This record gives sequence, structure tokens and C-alpha cells, in this order.
Amino acid sequence: MSINNTLKNIFGGTNFLKLQKVKKIFFPTKFDNEQKANFDNQVAFYKQLIKPNSLCFDIGANIGLKSKIFLQLGAKVVAVEPQASCVAILQREIGNKATIVAKGVGAANEVKDFYVSNNFELSSFNKEWINTLPVEEYGDTQIKQVEKIEIITLDNLIKQYGKPDFIKIDVEGFEIEVLKGLNEHFNTLSFEFFVSQSTNELLQCLDILQSKFNGLSVNFTNGNVSSKFNLDKWISLNDFINYVKNTNFKSMIAGDIYVKMN
Repeated sequence: MSINNTLKNIFGGTNFLKLQKVKKIFFPTKFDNEQKANFDNQVAFYKQLIKPNSLCFDIGANIGLKSKIFLQLGAKVVAVEPQASCVAILQREIGNKATIVAKGVGAANEVKDFYVSNNFELSSFNKEWINTLPVEEYGDTQIKQVEKIEIITLDNLIKQYGKPDFIKIDVEGFEIEVLKGLNEHFNTLSFEFFVSQSTNELLQCLDILQSKFNGLSVNFTNGNVSSKFNLDKWISLNDFINYVKNTNFKSMIAGDIYVKMN
């Protein structure tokens, strides 16, 4: 039996988690220090977009890393996550601070198949997306089970919880469907992009937004961790579409697109 499992048996699961948090404060490892630095950098980054009492939707909240950043900034958070194992962690970690919605988000209010991956960070409603992930970048990602999950649209979330100041969308290849379900106005949103194989999905997301809203400005970050914008200034959505088409944008591999209403 491992030391961690022994301590869990002695102190119980909840007390063990508390002990782990105390350990990170007083006896941090190198990894703990790197995690804290990463968290602090992201708090500083999102401070540009999120003010105290802002309403934030964390779509694809996973285990709540972004939700914790938003809460640190004094925001009101609605965390939406379809994976039961992740929802349990969200309830335990931030359930008393945020609203947890155990659903998926998509183009219509319906029930869809959700493909649970052996890597919980790569589960998705998009089976094809999981099956085409490059092994050299994401490892041997496989679907271990399929669940029926209720889907809600962003429009319905807005009607239920109010107009969000910021919407974070990280749904592993299901971004197009999420944006199809958005017709209500918002302040700022972000969605994840992967262009290691193609920019088609990214351009489809941008086209959806362009077809629905006027006066949008865009910026983006490169990589898994948001620390700074890649463009010195926000540019129009149309200019950004041309930027994606006419530059070596594919070299970015992955990151987040940020869109705001002027």
C-alpha cells in the first residue's frame, strides 16, 4: 500500500485532502511551486478581462482550474461539466463558492452520447475528435465508455443565470456546436483551438460568430497556459479570419481565441 493510501486510511479522505493543502503551503515541492506560479500568472492574465462580481461561465470546467482563477478574481462562476468524476471534484473543491451544472453545452437542448476517454482531460461529445488526436502529442487516447448526457445551450444558460461578462469554452473538439447554441449577446468569450492538423474547425467557429454578431474584436494566446496575448492589439473579426488564412497560423498548434463585443 502506498504512503498516500495509508494516510487516507488513517485520516480519512477529506482530512487527507486538507493535509495535502497544508503541506503545499508549508512544505511545497518544486512541482507545487511551478503550479502556484502558473496559477498566479493566469490570475494576472485574466484580471484584464474579469472584474470583481463579474459573471463567468466555465464551459467544460473539468476539475475547475479556470473556475478557481475566476473565483480568485472575485467573480461569480457557473461551472458546466458533463463528466461525473469531474463534477464530484468540482462539488468538493468549489461547490460552496460556485454554481455547478452537471450537463454538456451544445447547439440544442437534447441528450447526446458523451465519449469518456482514458484521459479525463480529453473526453468529448465529438468521437471523431478523440479518434484523430495525434499519438505523439496526446499519447494513446482511447474511449473507455459512452454515457448519455443532457445538453443545454448557451442561450438557455444565459436565460437562467444572466448575461455573462466572460464565457470560457474548452470542450475538446465540440466548440462549433457550443457556438451554434449562442445567439444572446455576451461581453467576452474564449474558445480553445487546435490547428496541428487543420485550421478548418477554427475558421468554422469564427464564421459562426461573424454570421451572428457585428463589431467583434479578436485576440489569441498560444499554448495551453494563458499568460499574454499574441497580438499587440485586438483586431476585427474579419481581419483575424484573414490573419488565420494568410499567415503561418498552423505553427501555433493550439491555444485560445478571445472574442469581445465592442
